Amino acid sequence: MEITTGPVSAALVAERTKFAAPGLGGGADGGLGDVQINGVSVDNRQDYILRREDRVLLRLPGGGGYGDPSRRPEPQRDKDRAMGYTR
Repeated sequence: MEITTGPVSAALVAERTKFAAPGLGGGADGGLGDVQINGVSVDNRQDYILRREDRVLLRLPGGGGYGDPSRRPEPQRDKDRAMGYTR
């Protein structure tokens, strides 16, 4: 998002920026979230004054996986990899 007016005060609160959601039953942990202002990661619990043309990026965290991926049929694992779900 790009700020088109300003200055404005913003509280950019996000979860799961330090610790990923755990996987269950052999599933992998989820991805981490991130909050950036003008390309720089910032403290996700602090208030900020944003000025005109500042750019804010909120990356939302992913949930943890469920189940051992090696137990899925190979075609489904191929599709998971193609979609970026597994490493």
